[in-house]
Amino acid sequence: MINAEAGMGKTHYMCATAQRLSQRMNVYLLFGSRFNTIEDFDLQLVRMSGMKNKSLEDLDDAMEEQHSNALIIIDAINEGATNVFWNTALRSLESKINELRNLRVIVTYRKGDFESLDFLSNWEQTSMTGYGPRVHEAIEKYFAYYKIKDEDSSISNRFLREFTNPLFLNIFCQVVSQDFSFMKHDFSYIELYRKYIGYRNIIVSNGVDEDTHRNVTGKLLDKLAMYSLFYNSCQDVPREKARHYADQICRNRTWRSSLLYWAIKENLLLETGKNGDRLMFGFQKIGDFLMADAFRNSKMTNDAKVDFVIEKSECQQKFLYRRFLVALLSEWSLMPELLDRNLFVHQNLLNILFDSLYYRTSNNDLIFNWMIAQQVFSLGILRNLLNILPEEVFLMAHNRLMNESLANRDKKWTTSVNGIYDSFSSSNVDDFLSIEITKNDYLKYLILLGWMCTSTYPFIRGRLLRYLVSLLEKSPNLSQKALELFASCNDMYVVEMIVCSIYGYLLRNRDKNECTKIASLILNNFYVDGKAPYDILVRQWTMLILQYADYLNGDQAFWRKINIPFKTEDPYSLISSRLDGDKGYFGSSDGSKRLYYTLCDFSDFNRYILGANLDSDSQIFYKKDGKVYQRIPLQDIRDIMANIIMNEYCWNDELGELDKGIYSTSRYDNKIERFGKKYLWMALYKTDALLCDHCAVSKGKYYGFGLPKQKDMAVIPYPWLTSEHSTIDPSLLVEKEDDLISFNANLLEDVDGIDNEQWMNEGYQLPAPRLLLKDNEGNDWLLLTSYDGHTTEATDGTIKDLFLYTNAGFIKKDEVDAYKEWAKEQNFHGRWMPECRNGSTDYLWNEYPWAETYIRQQKEWDMEHSYNGPGFRLKLSYEAQLQENWFGLDDSNVDFHYVGMPNHHIMNFLKLYTAERGVVREISTNEIVSINIQIGSLRGLAMRKEYLLKYLTNYGYVLVYYSLGEKLVRMKNSYQNLGKNYDLSGSFYLKMDILKKSNLCTFPRHSPQEHKNNW
Repeated sequence: MINAEAGMGKTHYMCATAQRLSQRMNVYLLFGSRFNTIEDFDLQLVRMSGMKNKSLEDLDDAMEEQHSNALIIIDAINEGATNVFWNTALRSLESKINELRNLRVIVTYRKGDFESLDFLSNWEQTSMTGYGPRVHEAIEKYFAYYKIKDEDSSISNRFLREFTNPLFLNIFCQVVSQDFSFMKHDFSYIELYRKYIGYRNIIVSNGVDEDTHRNVTGKLLDKLAMYSLFYNSCQDVPREKARHYADQICRNRTWRSSLLYWAIKENLLLETGKNGDRLMFGFQKIGDFLMADAFRNSKMTNDAKVDFVIEKSECQQKFLYRRFLVALLSEWSLMPELLDRNLFVHQNLLNILFDSLYYRTSNNDLIFNWMIAQQVFSLGILRNLLNILPEEVFLMAHNRLMNESLANRDKKWTTSVNGIYDSFSSSNVDDFLSIEITKNDYLKYLILLGWMCTSTYPFIRGRLLRYLVSLLEKSPNLSQKALELFASCNDMYVVEMIVCSIYGYLLRNRDKNECTKIASLILNNFYVDGKAPYDILVRQWTMLILQYADYLNGDQAFWRKINIPFKTEDPYSLISSRLDGDKGYFGSSDGSKRLYYTLCDFSDFNRYILGANLDSDSQIFYKKDGKVYQRIPLQDIRDIMANIIMNEYCWNDELGELDKGIYSTSRYDNKIERFGKKYLWMALYKTDALLCDHCAVSKGKYYGFGLPKQKDMAVIPYPWLTSEHSTIDPSLLVEKEDDLISFNANLLEDVDGIDNEQWMNEGYQLPAPRLLLKDNEGNDWLLLTSYDGHTTEATDGTIKDLFLYTNAGFIKKDEVDAYKEWAKEQNFHGRWMPECRNGSTDYLWNEYPWAETYIRQQKEWDMEHSYNGPGFRLKLSYEAQLQENWFGLDDSNVDFHYVGMPNHHIMNFLKLYTAERGVVREISTNEIVSINIQIGSLRGLAMRKEYLLKYLTNYGYVLVYYSLGEKLVRMKNSYQNLGKNYDLSGSFYLKMDILKKSNLCTFPRHSPQEHKNNW
């Protein structure tokens, strides 16, 4: 089902589609205007398709025999029979098509003129948007062709939405190019359309042999508009009535010289209905404004006109009057009188009123002022009219939402936000959020996105986070405005997303001055007088922003200004009543009972988030009793949370009723969640924050016997020491990064044409490891870690399978001989040498190596990623980060979940930083020094040779490689080798001579086993 406004080119597109597809399949192009409500739909369909006595089933059988398909297109169903007829007909057609294999159907209709019922939801819906995102290109070409000047873009901006309509843009340019006075003053739509009718009147008058000054075309169209409005409910005009009016205006003409004939010939009128027995306006908007003009000029009193508008907007046939009313209200002089009425009891009229704003006429200011005075807004209004409404309306909406209680706002507002998500079509969220905006819209868009973060659905909030980061990048000062607007919001879901998006923006842009400004605002908004955010995630993101500002400035100026422990209320003081097993504690509704179950019973939240599956006490928070640290009971944490939910958040059964039918599918990565779950998460985040301020926090979950000691406790209770710290990376956006560097890499080995026996012969040349690369600019690179190999199909369903996994480490120059002797005796196949197997999830890519999230594990990393051998010590050359949380992103298109980077010693010595994901740059020059690569089967971490040599030379290191791998032949669907299985483990080092040449040298093993190959 394709819908579009009048003038978008539906019929033109369907005709072109039919012509194109008819070259390779049977296409039946039918017109909805030819169908009537008297005859059976199936009979009409068969007759119009020329199938004679055949049925759709017969057509399907014929297509089956021909190994082909048939397509039935019914264009403009709104121009023929009634809504009831088409809903019934399409439901019947759907059931038949679902049973047939070779038939497909496309129907089109004018937006607003056909209402599909719920049972047609299986039809795929799409819209034609005219020029859509290419509207500026279309305007530029049309204006150039018609020689229209619009240097300040005032015309383009006013009519931007209308210019997406190809027919309107065409009409506009024809008029303005003939009468440049339209460029010099504001004009109404009716003026524009009447001028256009006047130009078309020249051709029509010539055809009917009439004086152009009589304006016979305008007179006919006015007559038809008046008849349609007052006598036919804005519907198409009967042909005989149109002929009667035409012949009254231009008498005594034969048909081909008649006024009606020429009006149809010039497409000012179109034939509809069975055999063309009705007529509609060629461009329906012209008809709408002519009807509006007829109504304005009628002899009704002003009060009667206002009553008429209200009545027709709410009557049973209201959808027939809708277009006329929108056109009327856009330029109606009686708008003040209408706004004086109580419009809140007329919801459909309100929607029509808001639709009239798209025309951007003088009435808009009246409506804007009325909206602000009456505090009128909704999610749909703010989104759909974002480009039109002034900032004052959005600021009014913001203030109204800020003053609402959490529970009331969730009932009135958040339900609407949740409503945009359809689990069967998640693209609905992106469709809703994707709005073409200009600089003038940035603040409005920020307010809209910010308040949508109240959603209980993680999928929606995740997408909002990415849109917020993108928006902040467009206007740096917007970050400061976001803090000003939302820092004091009582919904922590909103504050979390705001500060998280600001952190993502700062990480992406690495602007020291901007970061300093934001850090100052963070201090002033969240850390005044020894206080801190009452939310562990807000605390996490804001603390990291302060640390990031200090890192960029090379000092600790901001960190020294916060006073830990913070001055917050004792969490135990919040307990006014205990849960005590009362399953009705939160209320009697289903949602309230499920809230209790999730917090206290056999739920994933209680067992795995709170930790009840392992213990009845917390493994993070402790109370010091003398010299002993006692664990905080989980029941105390539940009681604190329950009191926050009831006393602060004001949970009630009305919210519980909203949770009917809402279920999370797992403990992680849910796309939707209940209101009860939102209140649980917020209460847990607050409880964590308060416990950090009033309890001891362990450095990590304590699983030892007995009670922990002072050494097990963190000196500073960082938010990331709690189980709830966030692993979202807000710096990642939807757009996929282009390849920044192109490498020249040969195949590992070409074994096409080599039989299995020859390939597996012990004397067959082994491929040299691909550890030295050259980019397209001639720069040399060394791999610090890599996976390489190939799986090549061979004869008889077999596969040649070879893989190599190589890691690099550093040893001192004077330790090389000791390493050589040791390495000759080793089998590296067991993966027992230092490597980064999975990557760390404790910190984000851009937090390496400066953030406390990383620094706290640095010593542990040094110990775990080195090897002490006889006469040498080897240090791993790289580290790795793993991004598992892809909140708000589709990670199926992400290349690098796991990314490597030079170890922190290299990073600090060479003054490097983590930039785009997988890319490491030099701070002063911004030059790429290291990058994660994937070239065919070769994946790994490459580093510029010249930078690596600086580090090796300064510390007297030698680069050592150690590899493991296998070479075998197997069946295609099995990993069991056929015959021999070669172990390709070995070690080599980078040897430098005075000319700085490098080559790989191997250390062959002594006494090799028969089934192994030596390098």
